[in-house]
Amino acid sequence: YTGTGKGILVLALVLVLVQKAGSRKRKILEQMPEFLDYVLRALVAGNTLEEAFRNAAAESAEPARGLFMSIARQVRLGASLEDTLTQAGEINDIRDLQVLGLATRVNRRYGGSMRSVMRSMVTAIRQKDQAERELRALTAETRFSAFMLAIIPTGLSAFIFLKNPDFYIDMWANPGGRFALIAGVGLQIIGVFVIWRMMRSTETA
Repeated sequence: YTGTGKGILVLALVLVLVQKAGSRKRKILEQMPEFLDYVLRALVAGNTLEEAFRNAAAESAEPARGLFMSIARQVRLGASLEDTLTQAGEINDIRDLQVLGLATRVNRRYGGSMRSVMRSMVTAIRQKDQAERELRALTAETRFSAFMLAIIPTGLSAFIFLKNPDFYIDMWANPGGRFALIAGVGLQIIGVFVIWRMMRSTETA
């Protein structure tokens, strides 16, 4: 059972890390409009884009502060702001940063008003956030049902094991029972993955 226990521990650790990464990403996205507002005010005050970005990063709260300060640090060391934004967007899976990097690159090459781009991005991000909130409210019942379908079999199996561990031990000793257990665990994992993908597609629609 040592190998099974380690596998469960690794799976739980992966799920925790994925959850933390998702939570961090959501917080950064929530902070993006305020960050861009600060950049916009700094540009209006006469700062360069790099200066405005660095000042906005310093004034941001975590976790956005850590991400944007890292970008500002790379720019200070000689990297281009547009490339750094694009790379950060790809690494952190934040599309808005990639769009900002593309807008910065276009502005560098062809000119134009970066302030207008910033205003448009702030409006777009806020509208997107509002739409996502409405979508989550509309699909709350469906997501709860999916969660229950995923958790009930696992909870029931754990309850049976705690009350009568010999039940599963006897099943594991029998070839047919072993196959049933492995198939059941595999189907449960597949089911949870399918439900997770369905929920992800709803969130990113």
